[in-house]
Amino acid sequence: METEGKAQAHTKASSSPPSALHCSTTRCSTNGVHTKSNAKTPRKPGGWKSMPYILGNETFERLASLGLLANFMVYLRKVYHMDQVSATSLMGIWTGVTNFSPLIGAFLSDAYVGRYWTIAVASIFSFLVISLSMSLIQLCPSPVC
Repeated sequence: METEGKAQAHTKASSSPPSALHCSTTRCSTNGVHTKSNAKTPRKPGGWKSMPYILGNETFERLASLGLLANFMVYLRKVYHMDQVSATSLMGIWTGVTNFSPLIGAFLSDAYVGRYWTIAVASIFSFLVISLSMSLIQLCPSPVC
């Protein structure tokens, strides 16, 4: 009876279907088709270590924005000779664009492009806009005597 039990166990073990799951450390194979395994690699916690840098960066960015807005009205009125209503409207548009564009950049970076390509393209684009605004005569303010 003991021999019969061992024989049945051996038959069950050797009669496993050929599509048995063969796993390595990163991929599993079923009949030659590779799929990702569910094994998770441990992540290093580090999100909170970088938090002071993020808060510092945001603080100084807000300080720079408020400092710019204080002088932006004077610049638009004196150099570009804009009236009060037009200058205020342009400042509102400027504030909206500068506060909303990081959301668009974050979405594009996370969903499609990647953070390094997003930073590179945005840096080149801003450099080109600044260069063109300084080199094209039509974009410079007209002097008034």
